[in-house]
Amino acid sequence: MVAFNRRFDPTFKRVQELVANGTTGKPMIVNITSRDPEPPHLEYLKVCGGIFFDTAVHDFDMARYLAGEEIVEVYATGSVLVDPRIGELGDLDTTMISLRFASGAVGSINNSRRTGFSYDQRVEVCGAKATAFGGNETPTRVEYINPEGTHSDVPQYFNIERYPAAFLGEAQGFVDCIRNNTAPPATGQDGRIAVALSMAARKSFDEHRPVKLSEIG
Repeated sequence: MVAFNRRFDPTFKRVQELVANGTTGKPMIVNITSRDPEPPHLEYLKVCGGIFFDTAVHDFDMARYLAGEEIVEVYATGSVLVDPRIGELGDLDTTMISLRFASGAVGSINNSRRTGFSYDQRVEVCGAKATAFGGNETPTRVEYINPEGTHSDVPQYFNIERYPAAFLGEAQGFVDCIRNNTAPPATGQDGRIAVALSMAARKSFDEHRPVKLSEIG
């Protein structure tokens, strides 16, 4: 079993269910925003494999999970806008990836190493019949309005705060596989495909062109 914990997040799982049960209709656009509050320390960045493998890999899996189909082509661009030291390591800290699915549906993934306020984790699936949104989690759902504007809680800070239910569900999913001798919810093949898509994204950025997943093998 591969630890793609976001599959177990109740909000994202509900979006996937709305697609799978036909509520949204055939997916046409899948958009994913995934941005960290602050970049990790440089020692980590030296060994993590780069933003396409460290961050976008989870979003590639989420895009496949939400759409229920395979990504066949990616086009990646990016910049160093957060910390020049990240660029000195040969990496990026701000990226945008365009996706094309097997059906012809399109999508996007945008990543950033820094929002400056909290974890920004949102998904959207626009289908032929409806659009499903999965938004950020906040400590409360309370809003108040005064002459200065409308105010609500800042989203949860990082992954431990944002995804406790997902981590618990992931662990339970693994236990259920062992107890019931069933296939895991996220397989080794899911992990392999996500890594291949990360490789395609890096190749796309390096060569300034769209890259088909079939080029990676």
